[in-house]
Amino acid sequence: WTGGNNTGISHALAAGHEHILVLNNDAFVQPDTLAAFLAAHADAPDAILGGVQRTDDGSLKGAVGNRRNPRTGVMTWLPIEELGPPQNGLVATASVIGTALFVHRRVYQAIGPFDDDFYLYYDESDWCMRGAKLGHASFVVERAGIRHIGAASTGGRSSPLVTYFMTRNSLLFVQRHGTWRQLLTLARTIVGGILRDTR
Repeated sequence: WTGGNNTGISHALAAGHEHILVLNNDAFVQPDTLAAFLAAHADAPDAILGGVQRTDDGSLKGAVGNRRNPRTGVMTWLPIEELGPPQNGLVATASVIGTALFVHRRVYQAIGPFDDDFYLYYDESDWCMRGAKLGHASFVVERAGIRHIGAASTGGRSSPLVTYFMTRNSLLFVQRHGTWRQLLTLARTIVGGILRDTR
């Protein structure tokens, strides 16, 4: 995920494009998704913008953004009503979902490429956290709808590949952006879950 997107974005920037839309290969946009991102960008030109998952009938599906868990330092994914009230169609979030991520080229250039240490999963959260430290807030754009299959390239949400990278990268994320207490709490939580599953 990281390497492929970094390569594609570098080509887009070299070609002179002003905006970047990262879109997963198992995600599908609605006819007005790009227009919604561009309109939101006009209101928040220095922000990192993300889309919302919608079903075929247009209703919201699942989590759209997140907040950091104060105990473990990892992201807790939340539905839109738990993130807070929208302002001008934008809902504040700790990081956006990498399924659909929209920024101006100057924001990407300021933050730099996605970190290949993550490879996939938590990469966009790491990127958004790096952006936040530079003053680039993250928002969910209510009108930017996408339909996402999810884990289509990795064998499903409960596959060994997903389990490995989610576990590994949650620890890496907290090591980079959390405290030692949070990292220790997360490690204990993971080991406790493994021990419960093996009983």
